[in-house]
Order: sequence, then structure tokens, then C-alpha cells
Amino acid sequence: NGMELPALDPNRNSAQLDLLPTAALDNIVVYKTFSPDLYADFAGGYVDMSTKDFPEQFTLSASAGFGINTNAHLRGERLAYAAPASTHALGFGAQQHALPASVAAYAQGSFPQFQAQNSGINAQQGQQLAAATRSFDHQNAWRFERRALPINQQFSLALGNQHQVFKRPFGWNAALSYSRQANAYENGQYGIYELSGQYDAANSLITQLSLRDEWSSDEVLIGALLSASYKLQPNHQISVLALHNQSSEYQVRDLIGRKQRDEPSDVFQTRTWGYQQRAISAAQLRTQHLFPSLHNLELRAQADYVRSTQKEPDLRYFTNRYNADGDVFFIKPSSDRLPSRFYRDMQQDNYSARIDATLPLKNINIKAGAYYTQRARQFGEKRYTFASSGIAYEGDMSAYFAEENLTNLTYNELGEAHHSAGIYAVDDLDPANTYQAAQQIASAYGLADLQIDRLRIHAGVRMEQTRTQLHTESALVLQRYPQLDGKENILDNLDFLPALNLQYELPKQQKLRFSYSRTIARPSFRELAPFASFDVEGGFLLAGNPALQRSIIDNIDLRWERYTKD
Repeated sequence: NGMELPALDPNRNSAQLDLLPTAALDNIVVYKTFSPDLYADFAGGYVDMSTKDFPEQFTLSASAGFGINTNAHLRGERLAYAAPASTHALGFGAQQHALPASVAAYAQGSFPQFQAQNSGINAQQGQQLAAATRSFDHQNAWRFERRALPINQQFSLALGNQHQVFKRPFGWNAALSYSRQANAYENGQYGIYELSGQYDAANSLITQLSLRDEWSSDEVLIGALLSASYKLQPNHQISVLALHNQSSEYQVRDLIGRKQRDEPSDVFQTRTWGYQQRAISAAQLRTQHLFPSLHNLELRAQADYVRSTQKEPDLRYFTNRYNADGDVFFIKPSSDRLPSRFYRDMQQDNYSARIDATLPLKNINIKAGAYYTQRARQFGEKRYTFASSGIAYEGDMSAYFAEENLTNLTYNELGEAHHSAGIYAVDDLDPANTYQAAQQIASAYGLADLQIDRLRIHAGVRMEQTRTQLHTESALVLQRYPQLDGKENILDNLDFLPALNLQYELPKQQKLRFSYSRTIARPSFRELAPFASFDVEGGFLLAGNPALQRSIIDNIDLRWERYTKD
């Protein structure tokens, strides 16, 4: 309905088309050519999904579907997440994987620190560290399960009707949808290759990382929608819409192979356990007015609010080496990450309002409007690594984190507290991975749609003013990028974006079309923020770049079309 709807994955500028149940949709319009009344962040296309306002009669529709993925099903047991949340099938689970309350209670910088063995320490600090280390779930955290993945399934239910309320039409629609999809593969290949030396002389890639990859996912998506429309007068209508989408997804990954750039004789093995809970909640108010006495002037206005959240609790990595000559497993902190657990939370709020006016005149329609949106994001990460003193890794992750291997306190003959050998948690927070971002976009446009005999001219211009601010918690990043103070604009652009679309009717059901338009592509908050992340330990590191600017795109299209008599 003209509302910008972010993806369930807030790091991508795309939305899933199955967010809305099909029974609640009136139509879907795909725009492949830019027009000034569309949003300027129009890199390659625009899809507008319109919901029903006034069902002609009571409608009830339901559907159910089942399917299989030949990689995930019919192959017996697959790699799977151990001990998933009991509420995963309902789209929730973040709470059951949340950071232990006793650990979350520590303010930044106050987490107890490990002291070397035989050095006198504060007994209270030592007890706190031992308790914090044990508060994490080590029993289920560092293992996989193998089991049959659930069959793919989809369900939907939609209701709608129209009534007379105070002798005026009142229409409503309600819809629910549910899907669960499993995916998996084994014997995949993950590699990093480098071209080194002089470009003219180099004729082959050097392998830096070569891993056999096994992966699986289990995703649940639930959607709910409720809308209502009421005709205050025959030419005046008001509509409201509310929707919520909830997603819960588990992913596990096991990779093994060679890390050629670092001790290629070692077998390199890394595993990942990930869970994400995402949600989108949106509310919309729309009004539509027609004024016959003013040459059928039409006014449309709307206000939208969207909140998107992403919780990624307890993302875990465990990386180790194996040396075949010595038949020994070991963890190599000098070049590999220690066993780590990440806890991430993101929330973004979008507020927007727009108004559009259309004036139909003889042979020409004139349209103008204005739009404003404000976005605010908060992203935070906590990270804990698990170091060890005097504990050897022997190839079994769960055994490595056994109760007897976790750090303890001992006391000398004077009653002084000491740490014994053991595994202990370390607060490994990177302040650069916590940021706040905001963006304001103000725009106005005007266009004319003119018909002259066989020639149709659609032309206009859109003006957009974009301002973006970002604040990082890292003092080191601020030294390099002082503009990341949350006050200075890191993007400040005023763009004028023209559009021209010509359509000429040729004989014999033929058309000749020409269009030119200028659009923009803005970097997302994730692309601007100095937040660094990786999918595979030892693999590519994805980091934002605060120096990015928006792109300007010139689009030219020339087409000839011929329609058959059918």
C-alpha cells in the first residue's frame, strides 16, 4: 500500500514477497521503470503489494501445502542444532538462548578478570569469574545432533467481509500464514583464492583456504494481518492496517580442510551454531478523498510506522587444529579465534508520512506530492571467548567443556585465593560493534501524464534530501572517523531526479517505448557502520565503511513491442 516494508533481514534492501498472505492481497504491481511518484532508492525495480479494502461478500479461504527438499529430506539424518528452543515452531526462541542474567548484569568493563595461577587475587573476583563461566550452557552448546529435518510445510487462512455501518460501507480482512522450511547440503566447498605476483605474469590462483562444508537450516515464518476500511462519504475513505511477521531460524555448519596461509600441514576445523529471531511490526493509516467540484481532484495521505527487530543470541564458533604426524588436536589462539559466543540485538524504527494529489484535466493528468521518513537503529553486541590454562583439547568439544575443566579457586597455606588451571570466560567486547544510526529523507515531486494523439508523455522530477548520522562506541574508530559522533551527517545529499517516459502507438498492435530516469542507491546502515562480522572462522571478514557514498544511476530503456491478436 505504498509503505516501505523492510526485509526480515534488516541488512538487505529487499523484502520477502511471502510476508503477506496471498488471500489478503488485491493486486501486485511491479514497476520496472522509475516514475517521480515512486521512492528514489530504486536501483532496479519496485514492487507494490496492495491489500483488499472492501470484499464484495464474505470470503473464507484456507490452504495447506507440503514439500520436500532433496538435499534436506529423503537422505536420513542430517546435521542439526542440539537442544533447539521448545517455542521454535511458533517463531520464538531467543529468550531460551539469552545471555545468562548473572553475566548480563555486569556493566561494561566490570566483568571479572582471570589471574594467573599462584598469584594472590581477590577471592570475590575469582568466585565471580568461576560462577560466570559456569552460568553458560556448556552441555548443549558445543555439540551437534543428527536427526531427520522437518518436512517443508505452508498453511494460510484468510477471512473478509463487508458490512453497512451507519449506512456506509465497512470492509475488513484478516489473514494468518505459517511456513516452515528446512534446507541442507553436505560436501560443499568453501574456498578463498588469491592472485599474487605481477598481473601480466600470474596465470593461476593460489589457494588460501579450502574447506569441505556441511550445513543445515530450519526456518519458521509466521505472518498475521488485519485491515479495515470505511467510507465516511461516497468520495471519502479511511483505511487502517496492522501486520506482524515473526521468524525463527537455526543454522549449523561444520567445515574441515586446510588453511594454506597458516601451517598448511594442519587439518583446520571450524564449526558454527547460529540462531536468529526476527520480527516486523507495521501499522498504517490511509485516507483517500475525491473532490468532483475541483475537477475531480484526488488526495491521498498516509502515515506509516514499522519496527523491525533482530535477536541473534548465542552465535557460537569453535575452531581447532589436528596434526596427523603427532596425532594431536589443539587450539591455536595465535592465529585462530578461541571458542566464542556472540550476543547481538538490533532494533530499527521507521516513521513516515506522505501526501499525493492528482488533478485530471483534458488530455493531461497532473500529480504532485511530498514524503518524509525518519529511521533510527540501535545495534549492540556482546562477545565472550573461552581461554584456558593447563587444559588440553583432545578432539571432543563437550569433553573439553566438562565441569571438571572449568576454572576453580584454590587457597594456599595462608588462606589466599588462587585460580587453579581451567577454562574461563573473557569479556571480549569490541566497542566498534555497537552503534546507533539515524536517517531522515524529505522529498517532493511533480509530474505530468499527457496524451497527444498516439503519443503518451509521462515526465516529471523528484527532489530528495537525505541526511544520515551514525554513532560508534569505539574511541579508536572515532579517532579515524570523527564524523561518527551521531551528530554530524555522514551522508548529506540533495538530489534532483528527472524521469521521462515516451510511448508511441504504432499500427498493427505495436508500441515504441523510450524512457530515461535518474535514481539513487543509498548504502544501508550495515554497510556504513564499522561493525565487522564473519560467517566462517578464517573466512571473509565483512566490515562496514563509513566513507561510502550514495550512488547515482542513470537508466535508459528503448523497447519495441508487438502484441498478438489473442
